[in-house]
Amino acid sequence: MTAIGVAYLGPVGTYTHQAAHQKFGPSAKYVGQDTVQDVFNALSPTIPFGVVPQENTIFGSVVETYDQLRHSNVGKGLFVVSEVTLGVQHCLLARKGVSLSEIKNVLSHEQALGQCQGFLSKHLPSARQMKTPSTAAAAEAIATSEEYATSAAICSKICTTVFPELDVLEESIQASNDNFTRFYVLGIDTDSTVLGNRALIRMQHSDGARTSNLFPPLSALSSASLGVSRIDRRPSLCGGLFKDMLFVEVFQCEDGLKWADEVEDAMQRVVKIGWETCLLGIWHR
Repeated sequence: MTAIGVAYLGPVGTYTHQAAHQKFGPSAKYVGQDTVQDVFNALSPTIPFGVVPQENTIFGSVVETYDQLRHSNVGKGLFVVSEVTLGVQHCLLARKGVSLSEIKNVLSHEQALGQCQGFLSKHLPSARQMKTPSTAAAAEAIATSEEYATSAAICSKICTTVFPELDVLEESIQASNDNFTRFYVLGIDTDSTVLGNRALIRMQHSDGARTSNLFPPLSALSSASLGVSRIDRRPSLCGGLFKDMLFVEVFQCEDGLKWADEVEDAMQRVVKIGWETCLLGIWHR
C-alpha cells in the first residue's frame, strides 16, 4: 500500500512535523517544506495533505497561513479538512548513554532556551547555552557531530524518531505549560466536507468597500444552529485602501442537522446582503 504524502512546515523534527505525525501516524510519507507557502503549493495527487500552524496561545494567529488562505485556489480544490492542537512540550535530548551530569553544552533555538531557563539554571547551571536556527537543528547537531557528543538539545520529542541515536533525558522542561499551537490540516480531497461541526468561511464585501461594520455579515451568518467562534482579518488581494478579507470560523450549536447544508444556507444569507463568500474548509473537531 502506497504511503500517504503529507507536506509540512519543516525542517524535520519541528513541532509542525510532530503535529503531522500525530495526525497521520508513522506510515505516512512526510515531505518537509521551507515556508507555509511551499506547503500550500506542494499539495498534489501524490501529496494530498499538508499541515500548517494556524494559531499559538502566546503569539496569536499565524499571519503566513492566513495570507495563503486569501488565494483563489483555496476553496476550489484545496480545503481545510481537519485540525490538530499540540502542546509545545520542550524536551532535553542527548545521545544514548549520556547522563544529565555529563552535559557540557545545551543547544536550541533562542526562544526555546529562554523558555527553559528555570530548568537550566537549576539542573545545568554550568552548561554553555548555544543558539541554533531551530530546535530541530539542535537535535541534528548533537546526533551527527562529535563536537557535541556530550551536549544536549532542547527540542520536540519527535526528534528521537528522526535521530534514533538520541534519548529523552527530561520532558516538559519549559517554564509555562500554557503554550499550545493549533494546526490546520489541508487537503485536496473534499469527501470530509459531508460531515463535521466546524467550518472556515472567507468573506469580503462584493464592491470592495472597506470592512468598517462587521455586524451585518456576522449577524446574517450566525443562527440558532450555527455560531461564530473566531474572526481573522487580512488585507484583500484586490488592493485599495484598508480593504479586508475576513476569515470566519463557525461551529455547530445543535446536533442532528445537516451541517454542510446549514453552512451553505448561512453563506447564502451573507451573499444576499452584498458580500462574497467562499467555503475554505469543513471538518469535525
